[in-house]
Amino acid sequence: MRLKDERKLSFLWKCGGATESEIEDAALAIAAAGQRIDKIDIVWLDYDILLNDGLEFRDTQGRTAVTDLAQLHVDLCKLDYIRLGRVAHRVRLAIGDQECGRINRPRVKQLLKVALDQGRIDEDQLSEHLQKEIER
Repeated sequence: MRLKDERKLSFLWKCGGATESEIEDAALAIAAAGQRIDKIDIVWLDYDILLNDGLEFRDTQGRTAVTDLAQLHVDLCKLDYIRLGRVAHRVRLAIGDQECGRINRPRVKQLLKVALDQGRIDEDQLSEHLQKEIER
């Protein structure tokens, strides 16, 4: 009897057309799950191309304090050496094609503050340290 060994990677937040606001929402979801405010580097990848590469996805509830974004989280599933290589290849190509961006620390902090003011973030789900950094 073999135990089912599922290797998965919490990897993606759905961004639709990768507009600036969609990318910032993905960054917000990531930042709200962190322990501190830091810059965030994001690469956007085409879902259909990843499917054609043989990658499998599962919609999962994201670990984030931004409740309206939690359902946009996706895990890559059944990962092995070959599939991880395909992901790395796609990331490299996306960076080469400048389908990536960096959101600096002050902008991340601003995104968090605005989301708190709008009631998009459940403040009780933020780490204590992150709450203090946002208040400063």
